[in-house]
Amino acid sequence: LINPFIKKSSFRKSYAFIIGLGNYKRGWPRIEAAYYDARRVQEYLIKDAEFDYVVTLTNSFATKEAITRYMEEEFPKILKKDDRFLFYYSGHGTQRKIGDLIAGYLPMQNSTESSYSTMISMSDIERWDDLIHRTKHVLFILDCCFSGLAGQQPKSALKEKTLERLSQYSHYLITAGTKDEEIQEESFLKMQEQYQKNYDW
Repeated sequence: LINPFIKKSSFRKSYAFIIGLGNYKRGWPRIEAAYYDARRVQEYLIKDAEFDYVVTLTNSFATKEAITRYMEEEFPKILKKDDRFLFYYSGHGTQRKIGDLIAGYLPMQNSTESSYSTMISMSDIERWDDLIHRTKHVLFILDCCFSGLAGQQPKSALKEKTLERLSQYSHYLITAGTKDEEIQEESFLKMQEQYQKNYDW
């Protein structure tokens, strides 16, 4: 069932960045499962998928500054052409309407419901993918409420067309939910099962 996902021989090195954020402080409901989801994903990647390098940040350690530093400085330095990279986020997601555009965000522990500058935006994820665009296989998994909004922004409004590239071979984006669905817990293995039916990654 999981052979296409763990086919390590196809890659030079395997890297992952795992984020579990459930201990919110400023109005967002707590999600107890987010921490444990992150730890289960970490254990699976190390023990079963034999990933070489896994960084896991949970709760108070999962700050916007720390996440941005890894995605804009650390991983772009170490990822090579024949590597694979997995980004997994478990936590809340939210949306913001700006004119005709609906933008998606990932709130951090100290974010309020409207402090968007403290959150990770879908534009941030687009930029991060652009920084590692030469890496052979890249997979972003957003396991959170409203994260489906990541794919609903009009492509014509994107300067770099990065979301368009995310839909092409070797760079993928999986979201749990759409703007009308609130998904609080979604098993990583269930998402992986759905994914591996469509892609040999």
